[in-house]
Amino acid sequence: MHEIEIAAEKFGVLDQMPLGVCILRSDFIVLFWNRCLEDWTHLSRGQVLGHKISDYFADLNHPRYEKRLKSIFSGGPPTIFSAQLHPHFIPAYLPDGQRRIQRTTVTAIPGLTEKDYYALLSIQDVTELSQQVQDYRKMRDRALAEVQERQRAEAALRSQEEQLQAVFDAVPGFVSWVNSDLRYLGVNRHLADTFNLTPNHFIGQDVGFMKASPGFADFMRQFIASPEPAASQVIEAYVNDTTRSYLIVAQKYQQGRAAVSVGIDITDRKQAEEEVRKALAKEKELSELKSRFVTMTSHEFRTPLTTILSSAELLEHYGHKWTPDKKLTHIHRIQGTVKHLVQVLEDVTLIGKAEAGKLQLQPVSLDLVEFCHGLIEELQLSLGQHHSLVFTHQCPNLNVCMDEKLLRHILTNLISNAIKYSPNCGIVTLNLVCQDSSAIFQIKDQGIGIPLADQEKLFEAFHRAQNVGNISGTGLGLAIVKRAVDLQGGEITVNSQVGEGTMFTVTLALSV
Repeated sequence: MHEIEIAAEKFGVLDQMPLGVCILRSDFIVLFWNRCLEDWTHLSRGQVLGHKISDYFADLNHPRYEKRLKSIFSGGPPTIFSAQLHPHFIPAYLPDGQRRIQRTTVTAIPGLTEKDYYALLSIQDVTELSQQVQDYRKMRDRALAEVQERQRAEAALRSQEEQLQAVFDAVPGFVSWVNSDLRYLGVNRHLADTFNLTPNHFIGQDVGFMKASPGFADFMRQFIASPEPAASQVIEAYVNDTTRSYLIVAQKYQQGRAAVSVGIDITDRKQAEEEVRKALAKEKELSELKSRFVTMTSHEFRTPLTTILSSAELLEHYGHKWTPDKKLTHIHRIQGTVKHLVQVLEDVTLIGKAEAGKLQLQPVSLDLVEFCHGLIEELQLSLGQHHSLVFTHQCPNLNVCMDEKLLRHILTNLISNAIKYSPNCGIVTLNLVCQDSSAIFQIKDQGIGIPLADQEKLFEAFHRAQNVGNISGTGLGLAIVKRAVDLQGGEITVNSQVGEGTMFTVTLALSV
């Protein structure tokens, strides 16, 4: 089979990803070019596949790219071409003609032989995020310029008390001036009105008399006691039954015997900064998730596809010489491998629906004890001789209203994991307890256990514990379980020790 056809079959799932994906051979020949890159570059895969990437993007001949890419073909570690230094790795344009700003990750993936490696280029469009960061910086610069301008205006007017009061009354922030004994000499009208007082009510009072902001009182005490002529700090204040954030800027005058302070409400600005930080953290998390997804698909699809290809080729070349039983063995092997791949794709689809909020709850009436008996019997059929499944319950036979499909996902994943991660065999138990208006499922094994460091990330998609060794898995099972439990308003907990085993406890309402 041609390398390009193999790459299309092996990596076709990457066609659906919302980022550009390209696979290069060590001679820089393009083996895979996904739909996203077709849309971005207006180059069809028919034009690009089988050609050198530099035939279309000559800049990639530059030593700064060629040297780093060659290390990938030797199986080197992943390399990143950042949006700051390499924003147009593969030039592509937005509908308005603007160049897309890109962040490119290049990863070595196995080629056709054990010694060969391909380069997998994951190209992410970060144009919108870059624009948001630039907008935030402009907003910050404007805010700082505004504060500095206000400081200059105050310094120019502080020698004239009447003019100073008039200016301060016009400021849409908190303005006050105090003496070295930390008593108010005056405040502006905005500060007084905010606390339903008159400006005269403040005069002669200690700076902490209202107790609305202990942070402001502490800041002014430290500032007056210090030799610094000016200072600033962000403090919290309780205003109109809410906590607000203020940037306090203070300036001494009269040779340090008094000081004026201005408080600007930056609550909305801090919230905007927090949203930008969360967006950046989400972007990092998404990048890591995509990287883990590529790793998982490369591992979970390569071996099954190799098995299918091997059995198919054997049937093609030697099937006419084999007995029907031997042919059936290979057919069953292909069927079993296809079922595994279908299950992996179903898991990916299910987790995608859950993340997009499209997973719907469909409760039905079912006999809970009978359901569990049936499930255990199904799973028992696929067990080897060295594992044993035990079901116990402290529940009468009663009908409950639950989502049968989601319940099956939950129990099947947890019991299958208990079996899989008990390589030394043993007993896996499912215990059902009905308590008040809840059903409590306990799945316990005597397997390898889960390290404490991994338990915090146990329900994240594609995460696998560090002690699983060569035991295969996608890292999706527990993520699906968690989302299925959450959708039904339930709770899941884990109690595990390495080398001693694990017990998952799932609590669901008897009627959802």
